[in-house]
Amino acid sequence: MIIIRILFVLFVVVLVSCDNDFDAHVLTTDVDTISVENKEKPIPPNKKYVVESGIIEFVIKGDLIGTQTIYFDNWGANETQIQEYYIDGDTTITTTIYKLDKSFIIDNNSKIGIETINPFLNIFKLNKSDEELLAHGKDMMIKNGGRIVGKKIIAGLECDEWELLGIKTWVWQTFTLKTLGNITGVNMDIEATKFKQNIELPENIFEIPEGIKIKDIINE
Repeated sequence: MIIIRILFVLFVVVLVSCDNDFDAHVLTTDVDTISVENKEKPIPPNKKYVVESGIIEFVIKGDLIGTQTIYFDNWGANETQIQEYYIDGDTTITTTIYKLDKSFIIDNNSKIGIETINPFLNIFKLNKSDEELLAHGKDMMIKNGGRIVGKKIIAGLECDEWELLGIKTWVWQTFTLKTLGNITGVNMDIEATKFKQNIELPENIFEIPEGIKIKDIINE
């Protein structure tokens, strides 16, 4: 049951994250931008995002109630997503860590996680500029039947409203800031409340927490 729950969380995270063949995720407040000076981190040859680093906070409503926080650095080469769901009076916390070619999906309650391939790995192989990356995302959405049906301000940013397969997503640049629809039979409304851009983040936010037992499903 634990592995099934972890895999379900991974599927939901990838689906609501992949509007532009990548992206991040989900109510409406302000955007907070802080400059980062003299960061001596190598810029990856290919980017996942067009923002160097940040924190995005979301509210989750619908059949699942909870919160989600996304931390990313080095243009998305490092990313950690922490989801907290409230189900039948219990709190379930799941952490997903993306580090270039690998991803780790962790059930914090049971302290068990799985290691698998990063589903966004193909983004780092595109070798495109910011403008080309944005155009590529739009092309992928259109090729899969998506269409822009409007615009809306989410977390202080003007987003394109996309409709695809009965699911609506609101996208700013390479980030999905709101997702609304039925995902694998679960009605979900995920919306960003705050997006802090270009900020310093502690390195350990991208590391596997102590005491977690990781199961490698890549080489099984």
